[in-house]
Amino acid sequence: MLRRLRAWMRTRLCQMRHDLRRTLDALRERRQLERELTAESFRDLARELRELAGLCRALWPRQHAFQERIKRIMDEMEQLDRLAATPQFRRLSSQKRLEIRKSLLHSRNQLMETVQNAPAPTTTLQ
Repeated sequence: MLRRLRAWMRTRLCQMRHDLRRTLDALRERRQLERELTAESFRDLARELRELAGLCRALWPRQHAFQERIKRIMDEMEQLDRLAATPQFRRLSSQKRLEIRKSLLHSRNQLMETVQNAPAPTTTLQ
């Protein structure tokens, strides 16, 4: 009887550790998400996108349609930077901020691909 009790206690203790670990992991993920959804993180991401757009602008100076798109991206990121500094931005739901963040990360990936696919500035081998 004592053996069964000890075995049950060991099993229960393992379950409790597992539950505690799962709870702590969930809390850690929630805090990480909260940090990613702060206004300051959006402002940082908007600045990064503006810098990437500026780099893209310099890589393709003669393509007018592309330059227009880059200017629009830079203007939108400037607008987002200003908006993120206002109290109205903090009132947005977490879900809406998460959607905006996903969209910004997608845009950043596209700009990174654009920079990586840029033609070489010269045809001469170095």
